[in-house]
Amino acid sequence: MKITIKNFGPIKEGKIENNDLTIICGPNNSGKTYLTYLFYAIFSKISKNYSFNSQRIHRGHNLSILDIKNKDAYKSLTEIKLDIKTIADEYKENILPKLIQEAKDELPNFLNMEKELLSDAIIDVDLTKKELLEKFENKNTEDRRLGLINDLDIKIEQISKYKSHLTMNPLDLDRIPDKLFKVVMKNFIFDYIYENIYSSAFLIPSIREGISIYYNELNYLRTINSNIFRDLYRENKNQNIDTKLYDPSLRYNYPKPIEDYYNFLLSLTNNQKPNDLFKDLAEELLNILEGNFSKDNTGFYYIPKNANIKLSLSNSSSMVKSLFGLYYYLLYYAKKGDIVLIDEPGMNLHPDNQRRLAQFFAKMINSGLKVIISTHSDFIVREINNLMLLSQDFKGKGEIIKEHNYSEDMILDYKKVTSYFINNGKIEKLAFDKLNGLNLKNFKDSINKIQDISDDIYFSITESEDEDI
Repeated sequence: MKITIKNFGPIKEGKIENNDLTIICGPNNSGKTYLTYLFYAIFSKISKNYSFNSQRIHRGHNLSILDIKNKDAYKSLTEIKLDIKTIADEYKENILPKLIQEAKDELPNFLNMEKELLSDAIIDVDLTKKELLEKFENKNTEDRRLGLINDLDIKIEQISKYKSHLTMNPLDLDRIPDKLFKVVMKNFIFDYIYENIYSSAFLIPSIREGISIYYNELNYLRTINSNIFRDLYRENKNQNIDTKLYDPSLRYNYPKPIEDYYNFLLSLTNNQKPNDLFKDLAEELLNILEGNFSKDNTGFYYIPKNANIKLSLSNSSSMVKSLFGLYYYLLYYAKKGDIVLIDEPGMNLHPDNQRRLAQFFAKMINSGLKVIISTHSDFIVREINNLMLLSQDFKGKGEIIKEHNYSEDMILDYKKVTSYFINNGKIEKLAFDKLNGLNLKNFKDSINKIQDISDDIYFSITESEDEDI
């Protein structure tokens, strides 16, 4: 997906396109979070939604994929042929533009900003048909139950990459209205296509530590506030009361990404079944965190490795609070092709752990996830750069991998990575060459400045000592 931007917050102009790994760099207040939230706003509108996100897909579709005039015509029909390419064409032409426009129109509320602050913003989004289709993977035959019609089973067989057959068992449809049947069938087919060509988006905001600690308290306050308003309204229903004083949506109004992450934490239960697809990856993250997690009715707890103690999150390290949401996402929700957005992933991490986290991102990508990060961490970007350089064939590569404890699943194909730097309100794409990797001039300038100052101090001290002698 390619986004062209003008006058969006601190960003004056630029183009940005997501890849398997998209890195957004820049100094503080440059607009990194703005871009991350913008990607999430659009992906949320056109992506599948988890159970913790109550927002459902826009139902205003009008796909001409089921030409059944009445139930009698259906009785002789046992197979529907689906051409995924044709459906993708129709979706891209008739539905996608509306969804993207809705996402742009909703940005002020999404970001919890005054509409006037975004009045001059121009945002153009281009999502190609190829991007829609490349996610559609061949599947084995599967049986589905058609919603609202309990007696109808449908067998879905994907006969080629972009074609499927839906085979239905016979059914007496006399008790089902024609209109209802057509609507249910269209929704069923649309959802089947939709769940295959679209990914889910999951964002971890930079203020995740506070949310992680206080999400129970926030939920309690919202509940209390709601109950107070309910009781007050019952007692004063014949009198004029200022409802704004007790409106939870006004008193606790957050940007949508923060609200979604908060709801994600609330959705976690004690008896959820782990997602086998990324269970191993989740356990690898525990190695970085050097411990494990548990949850009960009172909240989350961290259990340090080789220690017989259980710590509340408020008593755990910043690293633990920062990354535990990613652990639970991988453990319970992640699916191949999903998009994980992380604002400031290196926050509060030691340089060694920033390197390990960069390696972990490479493993996520090589496992089939997509990642977007906004960061000003020199350590994360430089380590990703190393992993990209190692994707090439050259003499001595094996010795370097062994000496520095890399593994093959950390090696990152440089073609899967796109990096950007926001400088003076402009989005600049970082060039990559096969010898030096990314052009990290902006990072090097800061490092060189510190080194120059250190050199000046060193030589001044030595000259002073010489004069004293």
